Amino acid sequence: ANGAITTIDNSRKATYGYDQRVEAFGANGMASSANQHDVYATIATGDGFRQPRLQDFFLERYAQSYLDQWAAFVSYVDGPADAQSPASGADGRAPLVIAMAATRSMEQHRPVQISEIEQEHQ
Repeated sequence: ANGAITTIDNSRKATYGYDQRVEAFGANGMASSANQHDVYATIATGDGFRQPRLQDFFLERYAQSYLDQWAAFVSYVDGPADAQSPASGADGRAPLVIAMAATRSMEQHRPVQISEIEQEHQ
């Protein structure tokens, strides 16, 4: 409704490693996240630039994130009985709704709004 455009390009595996980047930009600025490398060295010669391959698998890229999530879960379980969960039911439901909208969009060859899926599954 506000004119924003989102594009997602996806591939199961790039031959040069686990390529995952995100960039959002607009009139007020830009935010981005680049690929992680095991080594950030670059060699530059007259023939061009060379860098090490990207990490090969999502488990390499997100290993610390998984460890952090487990630590947060254990802290929550071991914490006081009235503690707020760091993740809500809505947090768990959101990716499922997005996946359902994406699947329907692919199957029906049309844009599918998240609200369409939410209305059907209230």
